[in-house]
Amino acid sequence: MITEHALPAIVVHVLSATALGFGQSALTALVSELDPNARGAVLALNSSAMYAGMVSATAISAALLQFGSFLSIGIMCAVAALAVLPITSYLVKEHEANRSSMAAERI
Repeated sequence: MITEHALPAIVVHVLSATALGFGQSALTALVSELDPNARGAVLALNSSAMYAGMVSATAISAALLQFGSFLSIGIMCAVAALAVLPITSYLVKEHEANRSSMAAERI
């Protein structure tokens, strides 16, 4: 069942998936540098959190779709997307030693 909205929806989905792909790889690279001594554990926890988020978001979306509309799912996705920057800014702190070495490399 293809409607006149199919092509714009596909284009938006492809653009969104492309942005997600770039964003996820950038965040994974950032996470891998947080503690180089525990890189394996940090990446494993990152992957676990990512997949747990996907599972829970799918379950919540299914419930919202059953009792609501696509608008409620869109709002949930928008809130999640907008929450990434403040959460990342608050939780990800660069160690002072890393800052000093990066500053020395620039000179």
